[in-house]
Amino acid sequence: MSLLQVSYYFPMKTLWRSFFCALAAAFVLRSFNPFGNDHLVLFYIEYHNEWFIIELLPFILLGVFGVSVAAFSRGSNNISFYSCWWLCQMGT
Repeated sequence: MSLLQVSYYFPMKTLWRSFFCALAAAFVLRSFNPFGNDHLVLFYIEYHNEWFIIELLPFILLGVFGVSVAAFSRGSNNISFYSCWWLCQMGT
């Protein structure tokens, strides 16, 4: 989704240049190893516990709720436009 939003402001040429710039930066960081810990970031976190599906349930429900609210609001905008048009036609 963010690529679609950014591509509205930047031409595709700029997006490709930024991609290759980030790729070169990652390669340079990997080559120099500035932090001495074989990672690209200074504070690397390693998790030893696996995910449980119950932990993902609130985020799945939040996504379903967000999509349903967006679909309802988009649909209600169309309904309100047509109902206003219909009411305005009734008054004339």
